Amino acid sequence: MNPRSTVLLLLAAAALGAFVYLYEVKGGEERKEAETAAKRLFPDVQATDVQFVELATTDGGKARAERHEGAWRLVEPMAFPGDAVNLDGIAAGLADLASEQVIESPQAAEIYGLGEAARKVRFGAAGKEHELRIGNKAPLASSTYVASAADPGDLPLTRVSLA
Repeated sequence: MNPRSTVLLLLAAAALGAFVYLYEVKGGEERKEAETAAKRLFPDVQATDVQFVELATTDGGKARAERHEGAWRLVEPMAFPGDAVNLDGIAAGLADLASEQVIESPQAAEIYGLGEAARKVRFGAAGKEHELRIGNKAPLASSTYVASAADPGDLPLTRVSLA
């Protein structure tokens, strides 16, 4: 074989190898991260940005925890230091909550358990308030119906896995 042909074949192989590595390996990771970010219900929320979390209690009241100077504090129903590990976990769970499937043509919100009787989680992050409505479990999957707006008719309903 001619030395010139050998060098050209080596250069072509090196270029092909670089393309595969950069596009498939490195680019695949970036595409997967972008796909995951696109499925997040609250894409502009980071866990460290969450300033308060408010939940309805079983007795009809509400529990509210707020972050002040990096420390969590329960402010309702009484003032008390908050459990940083659990509240940071809740904040991370809300920030990272991702859709498994969007229901494009949903029926009435009540059918999914997302009407006025839905469990609601309100939280504030980066100067904005958000609401998550948690509905019924999906019948054929280990998923739960949720809506990420105060009015479930505003956005498509979503199925997510809640661990």
